[in-house]
Amino acid sequence: MDHETQHLLESETTSQIEQSAPTTDQQLVPEKEGTLKVSQGIFNLVNTIIGSGFLTLPYNLMLNGWLGGTIEMTAFCILTALSCFQLIDISTETHCYQYYAIARRLFQSQSWGIVISLIMMIQTGGSLISYSIVIQQNFFWWTRENDFLYIQLTLWAFMLLIIFPLASLQKLDFLHWTSYITIFVVVYITGVTVYYFFSDSFDAQPPVIYHMDMKSLTSLPLFQNAFCCHYQIANIYRDLKNKTPQKMRKIVVTNVSIVYTLYAIVALFGYFTFTSDLRSNLLDVFAHYAGQKWYLHAANVAMLFCMASHYPLPCFGLRRTIESLFWKDTDAPKLYRILIALTIIVIATLVGSFVKEIHSVLDYTSSLAGSCVVFIFPALFSYKLWRERGGKLRLCGAIGGLITGGFVMVMGLVSTIVGQVNAK
Repeated sequence: MDHETQHLLESETTSQIEQSAPTTDQQLVPEKEGTLKVSQGIFNLVNTIIGSGFLTLPYNLMLNGWLGGTIEMTAFCILTALSCFQLIDISTETHCYQYYAIARRLFQSQSWGIVISLIMMIQTGGSLISYSIVIQQNFFWWTRENDFLYIQLTLWAFMLLIIFPLASLQKLDFLHWTSYITIFVVVYITGVTVYYFFSDSFDAQPPVIYHMDMKSLTSLPLFQNAFCCHYQIANIYRDLKNKTPQKMRKIVVTNVSIVYTLYAIVALFGYFTFTSDLRSNLLDVFAHYAGQKWYLHAANVAMLFCMASHYPLPCFGLRRTIESLFWKDTDAPKLYRILIALTIIVIATLVGSFVKEIHSVLDYTSSLAGSCVVFIFPALFSYKLWRERGGKLRLCGAIGGLITGGFVMVMGLVSTIVGQVNAK
């Protein structure tokens, strides 16, 4: 079973574990030795970090210019790694491996659990809506481009007949193969992007080196979303064999290096191919400008398989979060489990069916919730740990994380709202 699936399955007992989270160092019990190898940790973290956000990268470069966008992407890559280092330090000192448990240990307050649960629900809900958008945009070659009704019927059939039965299951242990599908799809789409660039099949406008205005700031939450993997860092660290902070930092550095390489290839080749004609879904751009090509059809089919296998995982996590609000120590009855899963899918699909661009959703959810998950929560934890045990690096990291997270949250949200108002 891959680690991401294991993490989601373990959320079934998260409520019980978190309720008994230690409040002092003396209450800590001996930890079980992990079995995860370094190579497995790298593989699982790469699978965690890569999602629908990688399809937005060429669009992000269009907003900032290819040099400005590359600099911004590099900055987020580095800042993400530093934020992960904070979580490694926090887990090492507290022996806690969930955001809720860390907050309970450091702040001695259960109310933090409610706040964190709500933030995670917003972040996950935004991801599910973006997946719905990607799914419906991948049906373009089965029907006429403007046949809205047919596309909507196909989307709802896909969600209710394929996704819903998977997402409503009590356990998802049979989905261990999803990691392989996700990584294969990303590598294939990267190869397709490079191949199409060298085929010289599209006459694009001249590329822009640098561009900055209010709309450029909307790329902040999109870049942040593309590098978000923080909820998984502590879980991989917990399960690491012979774990040490140095070994976990090695996993993080290797992970961001691999992901950054793939992202840079997709972003740069995608941008130089289409320049000013980009949208926030690279596959949707291919649909409108590249025509009927078999390797692009294959990319669409691969992405649909990726969404079908990956969608149930975050949906499962969101469902378990909602269930834990009503059934603290037991599983929800079967009927309620099915109804909750159905409600999540219907709402996400309903919103996604009327939204044309991924960024229209992720700009909001990543600004509000993603900033907390990636920067603000780790910074607050690090600050509280500094108050208890000192360390100038902890204080500097806490201040830097709060400033970065606050900046992305405020500027990303403001620029998105201003852009929506001006568009009207």
